[in-house]
Amino acid sequence: MMGTDQTLKNYQQHSTHKYLIFRFINNSQLNLQSPRVEAVSIWKDSPFTSTQYYQYAQAIQTGLALKYTSSAVCFQNTYSLLNDLFYLHQNITGYTISSVAYSNGVRQVSMVSFNVSNIISRNFANTFSNCYTMTANFQSQTAVWLDSFVDFSDVYTSFLFNLLSQSLKIRSLSTNIQTSQTSKDWVTFSKSIAQLFSIIFDFESSNAANLDGLKFEDIYNTMMFASKESNVELSQKEVQSMKKMIVYSAGILQTLFPSMKQPLKENENYQKIIQFANEADQFLQEQSLNAQKFMDGYEERMQENNQKRVAQKGRSLLQVLANPDMTFHLADVLYIGFGVVEGAMSAVPTSVFNYQCGKNVTQSRLYFAAAVQDFSQQKTDSAVANMYKILQSVDDITINCVLGVQTSANTDVTKLFTSDGVLTNILYNAGFMFTDVLDIIRYDDSDTNPYWYYVFYRVGDFLIRFVYRDTTLT
Repeated sequence: MMGTDQTLKNYQQHSTHKYLIFRFINNSQLNLQSPRVEAVSIWKDSPFTSTQYYQYAQAIQTGLALKYTSSAVCFQNTYSLLNDLFYLHQNITGYTISSVAYSNGVRQVSMVSFNVSNIISRNFANTFSNCYTMTANFQSQTAVWLDSFVDFSDVYTSFLFNLLSQSLKIRSLSTNIQTSQTSKDWVTFSKSIAQLFSIIFDFESSNAANLDGLKFEDIYNTMMFASKESNVELSQKEVQSMKKMIVYSAGILQTLFPSMKQPLKENENYQKIIQFANEADQFLQEQSLNAQKFMDGYEERMQENNQKRVAQKGRSLLQVLANPDMTFHLADVLYIGFGVVEGAMSAVPTSVFNYQCGKNVTQSRLYFAAAVQDFSQQKTDSAVANMYKILQSVDDITINCVLGVQTSANTDVTKLFTSDGVLTNILYNAGFMFTDVLDIIRYDDSDTNPYWYYVFYRVGDFLIRFVYRDTTLT
């Protein structure tokens, strides 16, 4: 018994298994310093892919070697989106080609709008879709990975076994980090840090053997060789002893913390991790139009609001809005936009631009309604697909709607308040505008569209009358 106590005392004096493993992995401490980079603006100075930031980002991407679905295209789309910031700034302020400066000070607002809409429909839409796919795949793979562990002691032993098996790579990366830091090669430094992170945390369940038959003296003797020389090469037998030491330490932890023996799904700490992941996922969904908080049951609420609106037929708009039961949701912001555009296009003559504008906006509104329903039914993939279709159509909507209004307007919008054209339009359209006001105040109870869409459809028709009149009536 005295021998066992003395062995335990020696074990404690010579530190724990962590000392051995990390001494074996790297005999020198890493003295990391943050890289100092020259500040370059990706808005004013240069496209993102022409800066050192892009080199660091690519190095990190290569080092992590992510294998999630759409991860590569997610990164590439993000780089292209960041490039768009620089080109947008040039389009707004001016640019230089072959030493010739071009000023955009008098550039039309519509041209800048087309630039922005193109960014939204191309690189922003692709980034949104592909990065969502990558995130969703990451979540599903992480869930499968966590389910593969028996309990927390399995996670513990698997983590340390992985460090042991990857020790040569870790030591090599540690050397690369120190060398690149000394030479200020921050690209290699970033890549090595990412690789180190990937290696350390990419491990599988060890399904460790039963603790029966392990001898504490063997584990202690295995630890002792670490102090014999600074650079140690382990034999196969010593590696096996090392693994026994790790498993034995897991047994000690199980004795001290019985919860580590629980199946992982029943463990309180694991449940907290899962709860945190679920809360993070819910937060992301809430930020995508506040799907869970504002859209859950949205169709039912709209039906209730419509029923209340029918019951209040003949009441003024102020009386309706004063009713606390008439609620406003985040989704209504988009319905307002759809209503304004569709209402305006309904008032102008049918042309190629106006037809395509109205068609695209109506189709986007239907996609949005489908996305709202999908979010409320927890069909996130389908909802994101519908939102992606809306983003893709932004460019077509902007081009056709802007050109449609420009070709249909009888008044120069830039001289709206300095010419008599607007007064002429008001006089010609007084009847239409008065009807719009009446429809808003005393609305049609048979209309089944969302309330705010109904109201701002009339607002769009009302506003377009300031710049357009039907000249065939003159």
